[in-house]
Amino acid sequence: MVLRNVDVHKHELAAGVGLVSLGIGLALSFAPDRTAALIGWGERVRLARVIGAADLVVGLGLLLGRRRSEWMVARALLNAVMAFIYAWVLAKGTPERGRVIGGLVLMS
Repeated sequence: MVLRNVDVHKHELAAGVGLVSLGIGLALSFAPDRTAALIGWGERVRLARVIGAADLVVGLGLLLGRRRSEWMVARALLNAVMAFIYAWVLAKGTPERGRVIGGLVLMS
């Protein structure tokens, strides 16, 4: 009984993460200029589209895939890439430092 509850919770967690990934992916893919500006990435529209496409793949994998643990690892790796992007944007210097930090906190 306990193991069954754990499996249900893991499935629900993966589904929730998948839905968030799809939302982020859609925003970054179809409105990359506005979304990149909102999260502090500025004019990095191509980068936003690439990350958005990766988010769409990961989100669909989490929602439709059978091996959700592997897709969760992919999500963690994508988060690491996004954290690197935020660090890079901050290191380059940006007038929108507050948006960058806000985006980083939301991603976390």
